[in-house]
Amino acid sequence: MNIMEFFESFALTYEKNIMWVVLLFSFMHPLTENPWSLFTLSLALTALGVIQGYLLIITGYLIGVVVLYVLVRFIHQKSDCRFMKLKGAKKVLNWVASTSTLRHILVIGMPNIPTYPIKISLPLTTMSFTKYIITLMGSYLFLTIMNSLLYFGIFSLFGINIPKWVSILLLVIFVVVIYFGKDLKKHYQSTTS
Repeated sequence: MNIMEFFESFALTYEKNIMWVVLLFSFMHPLTENPWSLFTLSLALTALGVIQGYLLIITGYLIGVVVLYVLVRFIHQKSDCRFMKLKGAKKVLNWVASTSTLRHILVIGMPNIPTYPIKISLPLTTMSFTKYIITLMGSYLFLTIMNSLLYFGIFSLFGINIPKWVSILLLVIFVVVIYFGKDLKKHYQSTTS
């Protein structure tokens, strides 16, 4: 059984509830940092079609992002802001707040990169709710675009088989360059001067 047959059989088995399954998986992604985003996309597009599949995924992501924001803020207030009293917490939150939105979108939207600490830190900063929604929805749109390229086989046009460990290493390097590129450049320039 190939992967498309699996999604078709899954969709037929849960035909009456497939919209709820897709919505649940999409909703859970921001909350749990699960690796099911490509599975959810494949299931949604196979069972519901392109337009309805994408709309349901985006709706689930939006609901999940709002719930995550409310949940983090609620826990933060109920815990008497204990996180803020930890050593280095303000420094970390200042760094998260001062990092550009585009950097957060690119890094949070990369598949297989653990970004849950960043997603939880964002609501604890002075970032507005609107900017938080824009940042996380932008990252999930980026993730959906990248997964769509995988789903529709566009990456296979390059015909390059990259070992998994190399691709993970490249993703880690990408994240380090996105977040720490300026600092690394300054450090390199100061050591060569």
